[in-house]
Amino acid sequence: MWKCPDCKGSGYKVNRQLYLKVFWNMRSHAYRVTPGQRAEVATEDYARLQRIATPVTAGSLHSVELLDDTHGVSWHIHRGEYSRFDWVREEEYGWAWYSAPHDGPWPQSNADFGYPGARPSDFIESEYDRFEDRTIVRTKSLDVAPGLSLVFGVAYQGRTKPKEFEQALALVYSTSKSWRFLKKVHHSLSLDIDGSITQFEDLKRDGTINRGSVTETLAGPIPFATLRKLGSATSIEGRVGLDDDAQFSLTRLHRLVLHELVTQLE
Repeated sequence: MWKCPDCKGSGYKVNRQLYLKVFWNMRSHAYRVTPGQRAEVATEDYARLQRIATPVTAGSLHSVELLDDTHGVSWHIHRGEYSRFDWVREEEYGWAWYSAPHDGPWPQSNADFGYPGARPSDFIESEYDRFEDRTIVRTKSLDVAPGLSLVFGVAYQGRTKPKEFEQALALVYSTSKSWRFLKKVHHSLSLDIDGSITQFEDLKRDGTINRGSVTETLAGPIPFATLRKLGSATSIEGRVGLDDDAQFSLTRLHRLVLHELVTQLE
């Protein structure tokens, strides 16, 4: 099927010269006075300009979030997908499109979860099984590496949360083209929490094959004291089994979710 060479079948296009001008004018004073920036903008890749401009030119403004006195986020939606634009306010020049490192450090915020209005509590789920008379409170899957995700939580009898927990649960989910943790030597989880290493051995393993994809699960109990440490940690790294390819590092957002989990349970 023939497609217009200008819009590639999308029905719209970006005027390169006009957008370059807007791209420059939207930037902060700190960005524009940096030597070499104007020449760099002039050589911007056209396809990249289209990707940046499309949510604004063809989409619609969804919402705006003020993070502090000098930083804000605008959310744009196009074809059901959110795009985020970061803004910085200069005292003498007003609001401008944020650019690191010219405009200083960016504040930590819930906007980093990737959609408007997101909160750490959005990533905690609770489920009651009336047949087992059991409640499970856990994080949603935390993607920590390609094909590797973690879930932490607790289980208790009935609907009433205990005053204290002794144990929590840790689950590892792996998706790959072949078996990764088939041998028992790999049935372990090592966590480096703020420089202190803790290992959990003999996790229970399960696995299935579906259309050429292998899904494996490792699960086992961990002390609730360890979950509490995870919830207050500033650095969390780990490894599943003895496979160097199964190493991971939890992001700040992951740590926020773990902190929210512990807060809800205590």
